[in-house]
Amino acid sequence: MQSENVWGLAGDTLSIVGSCNLDMRSVYLDTEMMLFIECKELNETLREHTEKLKLKSRQVAPDGTIIDGENYQIIEQSVGKRIFYGILRILIIPFRHLL
Repeated sequence: MQSENVWGLAGDTLSIVGSCNLDMRSVYLDTEMMLFIECKELNETLREHTEKLKLKSRQVAPDGTIIDGENYQIIEQSVGKRIFYGILRILIIPFRHLL
């Protein structure tokens, strides 16, 4: 399974970049990597990119309401894909504890 590169921002200078989730499974069982980089310029660049992505995203507020970004576009799944995912959801039940 291919992992996606992600980043996080802490304060004005610390950027967290990599494919590792910040949980014990990713730290001890998976062979993933995370870099903590202290660089104000990188942090600002990632912050600007994050703000652009927010405009295309759907956010969930603390009270559970959904807020669509200004440029959010709904992408409908095809009937075939919905059927496939429905069947797959049933087939993986016995294996969920392994995922």
